[in-house]
Amino acid sequence: MKDLADPKNMVKRTRYVQKLTPITYSCNAKMEQLIKLANLVIGPHFHDPSKVKKDLKFAVEVTRRNFNTIERMDIINQVVKLVNKEGSGFHHTVDLKNYDKLILVECFKSNIGMCVVDGDYKTEYRKYNVQQIYESKFQEDDDKDVK
Repeated sequence: MKDLADPKNMVKRTRYVQKLTPITYSCNAKMEQLIKLANLVIGPHFHDPSKVKKDLKFAVEVTRRNFNTIERMDIINQVVKLVNKEGSGFHHTVDLKNYDKLILVECFKSNIGMCVVDGDYKTEYRKYNVQQIYESKFQEDDDKDVK
């Protein structure tokens, strides 16, 4: 994504890709599997003392497509509870606007995928939408030509 978002790189190397969806691990659509998945994905970003130096602000974004196995709020509440579990030594807070980390939960049919991305996901990388990144580059290039 850094190469795609680089303003000097004007060559589009993707032909059919519109948007990328980051997934670290995935599992079946059951609450027990979701808990195991969340512990596996969230642990290195929120509970590892060698990587986490301070309390973080985070948000949870759930996308559901053809998925009605687990309710959206149940997923969010479970993930927040696992991030702030007892004995982790950290007290992370939920901040939906100005977050340091964003937990993406993608639910499709009978699968759940999860990953953790940094705060620049929406601003700099435009939610990993490749088409929007290139359109903004060409628009900035046109604005420079006009000036």
